[in-house]
Amino acid sequence: MSLSLLGLDASGDGCSVALQIQGQRFERREHTARAHAQHLLPMVDAVMREAGVGLNSLDALALVHGPGSFTGVRIALSVAQGLAFGAGLPIVCLSSLEVMARQLLAAYPQHVAVPLLDARMKEVYFAAYASGADGGVEPVIAAQVCDYAEFSAQLAALPAQCDYVLGGPGCGIEALQFGDATLYAGELEPHASALLDALAQRSDLSQMMQDAATVEPLYLRNEVTWQKRTRIRSESL
Repeated sequence: MSLSLLGLDASGDGCSVALQIQGQRFERREHTARAHAQHLLPMVDAVMREAGVGLNSLDALALVHGPGSFTGVRIALSVAQGLAFGAGLPIVCLSSLEVMARQLLAAYPQHVAVPLLDARMKEVYFAAYASGADGGVEPVIAAQVCDYAEFSAQLAALPAQCDYVLGGPGCGIEALQFGDATLYAGELEPHASALLDALAQRSDLSQMMQDAATVEPLYLRNEVTWQKRTRIRSESL
């Protein structure tokens, strides 16, 4: 039996909400940058009203927990935790990179998918995935943040016979060296509906459920996480 899930994403310039319940999908997307806090909760309310259900009808909340916009990821996490605490629901998380990778592999199932996000400061968030058994994906290169030179070096280190496809907002960075890679021509970004599609392909969904209090953002920049936690601890003393 498929689960009833409410998905949230604010890891990029826009934000989105998607509800999967009783075989139907309801969704909202906004592309107004730096306005996630104003849009996310009203979109949740809109999809729930359209479906005519309450949070007590859900099995879990789903969240793109990063990497991406630090502010957006924190806002989406806060909203998801607030809703989950109020309704007694678990949260299931998936990275923005895996969400995009599954979209790439749907179009190029025989390729290695390399989703990219601009990490600013002349760096990119990226990972590489290949199609696995039972509709899953297998990591070929672990999710990370690195500069352009390191990114190009890791792509060059892939086996010569390996066909790979790149996609995501990071593909617009002119300094990147793509080599002979296939560039995904369609629009590609992490969003709530794609999150629900990706989770539907996971065979371990029930094992991915977390208590809302244990969910953490996936920043990939350890120093940013460390600085934030240090500040929080100091403020609590």
